[in-house]
Amino acid sequence: MGLRPNFVLGMPLVPFTNMTVMMGVLVLFSIGWNNKGDKLEIALKLLTGAVAVYASYLSLTRSSWVAYPVFVIIALLVFRNMQLRLKLAIFAMMAGLFFGTYLFSDAVKARVRLAHADIELFVSAKEKNTSLGQRLQLWQASWEVFKEHPVAGTGREHYRTTVQKLAERQIITPLAATQPHMHSDLLFHMATLGLFGLAAILALYLAPAYYFLKEVRHPDRETRTIAGMGCVLALGFFVFGLSDTMFYWRVSYAFYIILLAVLFAGMVRRKESLAGASGSARSVARAE
Repeated sequence: MGLRPNFVLGMPLVPFTNMTVMMGVLVLFSIGWNNKGDKLEIALKLLTGAVAVYASYLSLTRSSWVAYPVFVIIALLVFRNMQLRLKLAIFAMMAGLFFGTYLFSDAVKARVRLAHADIELFVSAKEKNTSLGQRLQLWQASWEVFKEHPVAGTGREHYRTTVQKLAERQIITPLAATQPHMHSDLLFHMATLGLFGLAAILALYLAPAYYFLKEVRHPDRETRTIAGMGCVLALGFFVFGLSDTMFYWRVSYAFYIILLAVLFAGMVRRKESLAGASGSARSVARAE
């Protein structure tokens, strides 16, 4: 457990792992663009996805594990032509993977036990400065700050002053007050930017998710693939942001915004292409 690095390539371990998982899953979804004959390319993409999953296992980052069920559900919606028995097999395989990893990995068991112990210590007030205990403190504190400043929050520039005052009021411990953020995008925006911040961060997740979710059942395979990747991006960041501040780091929000624009452009271009092809077909039919 002590071998887990705090930073990887200058980025904290948790958001780095989340980004790794995200890119691996996006590569897997891009298989929807491939034809059955692209066996080598499909194999490489499957290998990339497996490496991303293995990286999340090595990092022992619990927040990335929570997102896997969401990604599986999106995949089953996108790959709608898949036979029911194959879909059930995927569910069974995922369940077997999770339970098997837990049963046979001492490291995973240790992480689960540690989370349980941290919660017990926090609830009993015996020790609040554990890893999970500090997060729970900050989540409680963010709600207190939001109640006191519900409209516009405290402002990000006053975050450190705010948490130091919370420590003085004994709402959180001095150690928790040294954290640079509140380990939750939603709560961090609520505390520092109020209702406006909450509305903005929800719109950043849910508006793209709604747009792409409408297309995951589209009859065109390429459109479904783009829609699935868009859902993975938006909903994946939403799930990751529940327990960490993904948008606190420049590399992660740059990745989100740029890739979101690319997927939006790809969706618009594909739908225009389909509309043009449909129009041409109708013109030929009328001519005949």
